[in-house]
Amino acid sequence: MNSFLDRILKKVYPERCPYCDRVIECGLPYCEDCAADFPEELPRFFTPGGFPCRAVFYYEGGYAGAVKRLKFGGVKAVGSQLAVPLAKLIRGYEFNFDVVTSVPMFEKRRRERGFNHAEVIASATAEILGSEYDNLLVKTKDNKPQHTLGGLSQRRANVKNVYKAPDKEKIKGKSILLIDDIFTTGCTIGECARVLSKAGAARVCCAVVCVRKPS
Repeated sequence: MNSFLDRILKKVYPERCPYCDRVIECGLPYCEDCAADFPEELPRFFTPGGFPCRAVFYYEGGYAGAVKRLKFGGVKAVGSQLAVPLAKLIRGYEFNFDVVTSVPMFEKRRRERGFNHAEVIASATAEILGSEYDNLLVKTKDNKPQHTLGGLSQRRANVKNVYKAPDKEKIKGKSILLIDDIFTTGCTIGECARVLSKAGAARVCCAVVCVRKPS
C-alpha cells in the first residue's frame, strides 16, 4: 500500500534537480546536465581565525538558488541533494576527522523554520561518508541576521560569544569537520570553529556548499 502511495505521490510531486528545477529520475541527486557543468575544484581558503575551509560552488546562479530553496523555501529534501557533491569534495580533503558537526541555529528560529538547514546538509553528508554526526554547539542568542549587516567589523561583533560548546568532553582531543551552507565573510563559521578549538578540539576544518565569488 505504501509503495503504491509513494508511486502516486512521486507522479504528483516528482523529484527535481535542485539547481535547474527540472524533473529528475527518482533517487538521483541532480540532473546530468547540471552535473556536467559543475565547476572545477575551487581554491582553498581560510576562515577568520585561520581555520581551513573548502567549498563546492560559488554562490551564484542555480547553486545559490538551491541553497535558497532549502534555507528560505523550506524544501528540506534539497539538503540531502546538496550533501552529495559536498561529500565528494570532502573525500578529497587531506584531513581525517572524528566527527561532523554544523553551525547551529537559535532554538526559537529552528522551531519556526522546522529544521536547521546546516544540520540537514551536515548530517546527510556524514551519512554519505559513513561518519559520526553530532550537534556539538548551541546558539545562545538570537542575534541579527548576518546579511542585514554591512561591514566586516559589524559581522564579527554580531557573532561574538553567540555560540557555546555545552559538552566539552565530546570535543576534547577530537578532529572536527564543521559544515555550513554559505561562506560570505566567514565570520559565523569562523566563530564556531574558534569555540570548538577553545573547547579542546585537536583540529577544526570547515566545509560549505557555497562561497561568495571573489570580486
